[in-house]
Amino acid sequence: MTSRRYRLAAASAVALFASTTAAHADAPLAEARWSCAIDASAKEACPTEDDLKKQISSRLGYDPFKDSASHSLDVHISRTLSGFEANITSQEGQTRPLVRHVETRGDSCDELAQSIVISVSLAVDPMTLTRPPPQTSPTPIKTSPEVHPVPPPVETTKPSPAKEPPPLLKSTPWHLDVEGGARVGFGIVPSVSLGPFAMIRARRSLLGLFAELGADLPLSDDADPRGGAGAVSAALLRAGAGACVLPRSFFACARFDGGALQGSGSGVATLGQATTGYASAALLAGVDVAVAGEFHLGARAEALAPITRTTLRLDDYPVWTTPALAGAFAVTAGYRF
Repeated sequence: MTSRRYRLAAASAVALFASTTAAHADAPLAEARWSCAIDASAKEACPTEDDLKKQISSRLGYDPFKDSASHSLDVHISRTLSGFEANITSQEGQTRPLVRHVETRGDSCDELAQSIVISVSLAVDPMTLTRPPPQTSPTPIKTSPEVHPVPPPVETTKPSPAKEPPPLLKSTPWHLDVEGGARVGFGIVPSVSLGPFAMIRARRSLLGLFAELGADLPLSDDADPRGGAGAVSAALLRAGAGACVLPRSFFACARFDGGALQGSGSGVATLGQATTGYASAALLAGVDVAVAGEFHLGARAEALAPITRTTLRLDDYPVWTTPALAGAFAVTAGYRF
């Protein structure tokens, strides 16, 4: 009795699938409007918008993307700390939009791209799984009673040349960023400082390694706290190197600086200059936004902990000592290669 019930259920399922296939075999092909936004942080590893459209059209068997369609599909791809993510928004006319979130881990965007292709294909045309594949009838070989068909010549197979990987299998090579900017410092020298800097950075995926050169020049002198006419000033020349984590448009870095701090005194009986070594460790955080092609603008904040402590004196009286903690704010402009 039980096996008979199972056979009836299976027959009903087959009949339902056959009727659904027949009902939609001649249905008009579905269409949708398409838009795709890929963050700058994900463009290196992920396929382009045109590559995704080709993959979707190939899976459906036709090009479904029409600007006049009432169904809209919006895809947004970005990089995360552990991999990549995509939000796929589907809306039919004025109905409430549906959002599907897809997320993968690792440096390869291939798995995410495949998930986008499948999700968008089903969102455009859910019946694509029930459409029968096109059938082609083989061309018969004509023969006569007197002449037997001649077998085709045997062709020797030649090794095919190596093919380039498809667009969905992209590597993540190293790239270079060149930046320049200005930094305002607080506590680096006796007064508020302002100076230029230049940086070059090699980046791959979420990791960046960089080197930087800069100067911090005083905007004013620091007066003698005893009320005298003397004053001190100092300028810093520095070089640094460090590493960054670069998720999306944000970044966080650690840097070590070394250089020379040159102090000078004025308005005292004994004038002179003194140069001492300088070393500090710094933590940086900021944003970096593309503005036109590969050009980008950014801003960052820095916290510096001097390793060497320098004291400036007027007539052997201590006027200023390097503080235990200093800070800076910088703006940057650069180009990505």
